[in-house]
Amino acid sequence: MKTKILIISVIAVLLVETNSFCQIRDFTGFNNLYLGFEVGKSKTYDNYVNIGIWAQYDHNYLKIAISDARDNRSEEQKLLKGEDDESHITTPGLADFGLIYGKTYTLLKRHQFQFGTGVSVVARTVPDEEFNRTKQPYYLPRFDEEIAIGLPAELRYSFQIKKGVGINASWRGNANGVKSYGNFSFGASLGMF
Repeated sequence: MKTKILIISVIAVLLVETNSFCQIRDFTGFNNLYLGFEVGKSKTYDNYVNIGIWAQYDHNYLKIAISDARDNRSEEQKLLKGEDDESHITTPGLADFGLIYGKTYTLLKRHQFQFGTGVSVVARTVPDEEFNRTKQPYYLPRFDEEIAIGLPAELRYSFQIKKGVGINASWRGNANGVKSYGNFSFGASLGMF
């Protein structure tokens, strides 16, 4: 319910075209193509990574975002595959690929606040309980994947160290039919031009 209220609030903010004290109409110092990387901790999973590329023009941005939350390998997987085996092992997780449109507000030339929402495809990896219950001890666990359409929302703060380089803190949530979530993350962004 809280996620739905937040998404509706973000949409309302995006639809209202106002001038606030923190915006300067002709400020174009942050118009650029950015690449961002953030890491964080999820409530449900061990690791969370958020990667995005976005074009920012005046007070709008359009972003392609990919986020992934995964558990570490289980003790059973480590025992069967070895501690140092780097081959791909499936673990429970949640991933999404989204397109986000949002507004950017600049305060004191170095502080940016971004609010955005859009649409995404969400994939959740869950254990195959039926197979795992009857499997032989020398088999690795099997997983199934569930896919749904989601509505992502993000709130992001960025401190611009210099033009094109920033340190970020963000919250990103996604309301969907598979598993709705919200995660905090920290990272950096780099302007390409």
